[in-house]
Amino acid sequence: MHTGIEHEIRLRWQIDKREDLFTALATRINDLIDHDFGHLVQLLYQIDVSEKKINEVLALHADQPAGELLATLVLERMAAIARSRADNQGLRPPADDPMAW
Repeated sequence: MHTGIEHEIRLRWQIDKREDLFTALATRINDLIDHDFGHLVQLLYQIDVSEKKINEVLALHADQPAGELLATLVLERMAAIARSRADNQGLRPPADDPMAW
């Protein structure tokens, strides 16, 4: 199951598979790092990706591409947003449900 935000991105970017979404997102983030870092910072702020978490992940995994690391954090944040929305709307399945998040 994917989040509403993830679904919207998939439709906008015409992406079918989650792996392709990750690759496209990582590529776009790398492009923003190289050409419009201020816009990337603004987007991460809007999505509410923790600055502390960003710094920790980048420091711990300095040997990995920053775009991939940040894409992982963005997708994790999107999933957290979807879970929170489901909780607030009473839509989240019971914890013992095998299909639960």
